[in-house]
Amino acid sequence: MPYETRTLIGAGFFSPKFCPGAPIRLPEPAFRGRTTDGSIMDKLELIKAFGAFFAIMNPFVNLPIFLSQTEGYTDAQQRSLAIKVSVYAVLMCGVILLVGNQIISFFGISVDQFRVAGGAVLAHIAWTMLNGAAAASHHGNG
Repeated sequence: MPYETRTLIGAGFFSPKFCPGAPIRLPEPAFRGRTTDGSIMDKLELIKAFGAFFAIMNPFVNLPIFLSQTEGYTDAQQRSLAIKVSVYAVLMCGVILLVGNQIISFFGISVDQFRVAGGAVLAHIAWTMLNGAAAASHHGNG
């Protein structure tokens, strides 16, 4: 593994032989090719994004809702509608993935504020589920 030498001024006990300012060898960064603004997405981040989108969309819960809302449709109509909805969902996820930060910045919202608001919404949903309150979406025709 290649090493680079950096001088840490005032490193104290972390420098070799307790000599402040002595050069020490540190390993190179693990992610080569990453820009400082984080514009290049690596595979792990892409997997995390896919997992988050999968959890948010939750196809196992949405399938019965879709089937109840399209009860009078033929199989061909249901299939066509499912493809359209899937394409629109993928497009929206792509837009949010690529320019979502700029969109919320336009409205003066930081990512941390958005996370807190999302956590509050999820906490409300979880509390409602724990209390056993009926939701219109669980009955098909709300």
